[in-house]
Amino acid sequence: MRRRTNLSSTILCLDKGVHYTGGLGFIGSHTVIELIKHNHEVIITDNLINSKIKVLDKLHQIAGIKPTFYQIDVTDEAKLEPIFSNHQIDGVIHFAGLKAVGGLYRNPLSIITTISSLQ
Repeated sequence: MRRRTNLSSTILCLDKGVHYTGGLGFIGSHTVIELIKHNHEVIITDNLINSKIKVLDKLHQIAGIKPTFYQIDVTDEAKLEPIFSNHQIDGVIHFAGLKAVGGLYRNPLSIITTISSLQ
């Protein structure tokens, strides 16, 4: 891995693909655009709990490339295996997560229900 400074940001120069979890969320989608601009192959996984599939089309419009996308939950190891088998991945950027954890304080079991419904 090499580092290159571009404007005020430090960009990781990865030699292969980047697996990006949560890549269709707000922060994730903006980061994906920057990675594509710097010629990285981006493989996105997102379960769409906190994002929308239409963001994938917006990424295509903005960046000119439609990233590879898998609608899976990153806690499902069996579904992650083919991603690592079918793509050369040099790094993982993990932004998958629940954006509003306040509701978990009121209903802590809701996360178990949400994850169970994905399996």
